[in-house]
This record gives sequence, structure tokens and C-alpha cells, in this order.
Amino acid sequence: MIDPTLLATTAVAALSPYFLEAAKGAAGKAGEDAYAGGKKLFEWLKQKLTGDAQKALERVEADPGNSDKQAALRVGLSEALEADSGLHTELASLLQSLPQVMGSQQSNQVGDGNTTAQALGKNIHINIGGKN
Repeated sequence: MIDPTLLATTAVAALSPYFLEAAKGAAGKAGEDAYAGGKKLFEWLKQKLTGDAQKALERVEADPGNSDKQAALRVGLSEALEADSGLHTELASLLQSLPQVMGSQQSNQVGDGNTTAQALGKNIHINIGGKN
């Protein structure tokens, strides 16, 4: 079973593109996919969450760029998932069904002998070997 905190973090991160696209109107195929997937997740959360977690979701909806409100939603959702294994299973399944939205990453390194690894997506395995 996926850790509830990790699942909550993933869900809140998946909502970000939805709120961004909702604010500016879905633009392009990637925007439409992000909007549709985020809307599905948002509607599901609105239906399933109660109490403090529901209030946290409403606050994120009103101010989606506020990291403190996102953190409160992560905590409330994580607690709800810990308390209800059925909710946990449903959310994990829903997140697996959502379209994957492209992202970008950047790494800047200065100096010698640096190693970096970045990953984006599902089922990623990174092995970094040491010097011989």
C-alpha cells in the first residue's frame, strides 16, 4: 500500500495543472488533458472529503498558488487516507488513471566530479554507480 502522505502529495500536485488551466482556460492538448484529469480528481475529492480536509480543498480552490494552503490540504488528505483504507484504494486507482502531463526539469552544476539524476513519470529506476 502506498504511504498516505505520498499519495496525498501526489494528489495535490496533480491538482495544480487543473487550477492553472482553469484560471487561463485550457490551452492546447497537454492543457486539455491536465484540465480534464485535474477536474476529475477535484470533483472526486469534493465528493469524498469531509471536515477539515474539505475546508482545505476549498481554500486551495480559492487560492491555488498558496503553498501553505496546499500543505494544509496534503495534511488533511493524508489523515483522511490513513483513517479510511477504502478512500486510500480509490484515490490510488484514480491517480493511476489520470493522463500524465509533461513536465520539465533543469539541473545546474558547478565544479568537478558531480553526479545528478532526474526523473519524471512512472516506473522509473535510476542506478548511479560510484567511481572504480
